[in-house]
Amino acid sequence: MRQKILITIIIGIFLISGIFTFKNKKNIGFAQSDTCSPSVSGYIWCQITVTSISSNADEWKGQLQNEIGKMVGTQAGQTLEHLRPFRAYYGEGIPVYVWGNPADNIYSLARAYPYLTDVNIKTNLRNYVQNELNNYSPLNYFFTPSNSGRSRNPNFTATPDEINLSSHQPTLWSLYPIWLYADVLGKDGKTIGWNWIQNNWSAIVNFFNQKSGSINTYEDIAGALAFVRMAYRQEGNSCGTNCTKGVNAATSGFSAGANYSTFYNNSANRYRWGNWETRGITVPYVPINNGQNWTPAGHGSSAPIVGAPVIFHLEPEIARFLKNNTSLKTNIQKLISDVERADPFWYVNHTPFFYDSPNLSDDGFFTYTESAYQFPGYFNWMIPAKSWIFDLRGDNLASFIDGPWSIGDLDYINNLVILIESYGTTKWCDVRDSGNCSF
Repeated sequence: MRQKILITIIIGIFLISGIFTFKNKKNIGFAQSDTCSPSVSGYIWCQITVTSISSNADEWKGQLQNEIGKMVGTQAGQTLEHLRPFRAYYGEGIPVYVWGNPADNIYSLARAYPYLTDVNIKTNLRNYVQNELNNYSPLNYFFTPSNSGRSRNPNFTATPDEINLSSHQPTLWSLYPIWLYADVLGKDGKTIGWNWIQNNWSAIVNFFNQKSGSINTYEDIAGALAFVRMAYRQEGNSCGTNCTKGVNAATSGFSAGANYSTFYNNSANRYRWGNWETRGITVPYVPINNGQNWTPAGHGSSAPIVGAPVIFHLEPEIARFLKNNTSLKTNIQKLISDVERADPFWYVNHTPFFYDSPNLSDDGFFTYTESAYQFPGYFNWMIPAKSWIFDLRGDNLASFIDGPWSIGDLDYINNLVILIESYGTTKWCDVRDSGNCSF
């Protein structure tokens, strides 16, 4: 009798323990595993969060705060003037400008915000971004005027060139910095970003409707993700009409994005030299690789030899999608290898960049007949790809981080943030679970 009672008790304990263990496992895995698994739904709804950043990143945090202070001011109540685009080409030919996209500027400041400790700088940053949103909305501007605002290079005193940029329209990606800024500030208890979205929601919906019919690059998918997340909040934390429209667009984008060659060619066509540089803007374009032949993209025979900017404006969610698709990851690795082969010092400011028709020498490297320094911006997708897709982290990643070109060097700021985060622990959290996504 006692033996039967003992067996019954043991079985009861085992069953109760199993029930609690099952429930506990389900609760632990819900945000990370159930809704944030590597899937289309996980890519749409989940954002990257970084915790437990080691003290090895402290030096880089100091440099980041120093760079942001130069952009927005370090004194209490200081409101610095808008930074005009950086003139990167001082020699013959047309002037070339970088960092004039207001969405790029807002993105870099939003990415930096969580790692700033100076209260004055954080306040000035918020004021600076609000001025940018109100005066140079990413919904209306792809590039700000080259002759208006504070110079990014205090040593350059010549009168800025006036470049006609009216023919360029913002891309769908411009929605991502708007969402990111609101999201980051919201986690800091500030609603100013979300308030701007609410006040401009009709314009945002119209912008999305105009741009979402042809999601044919990876940066476009990122813009669709941002729209989903904004719409979810605007529709009372539920996925209503606009949110569903965004989910459908993003889902179609991920499906189309499985075809790397199509997105590669779409990116090359979007950022051809003839479409941009002749109007005074530099973008990370390159010639199209047509089989074994390198065909310059609309610039005669004189063009740099690297791959198309297929992962321009790479975001963590898109990098995760690429990383989890073996074929896409292989193609990105080839793209990176092509850059490293053609320009081994791609990460060094003012590194020589070679032009004219390439010839494959006996040692397997390209040779050229003309050289000039590399403009900033050409390879600003390399550090994100190396870190987010190929897990280069910490001190190993730091060896690829050069100094800034000027005040407001957005590529340098973005790289510093990625480097800082690489010293921490990464997880994915569902944006619908706000408490689980705090930094």
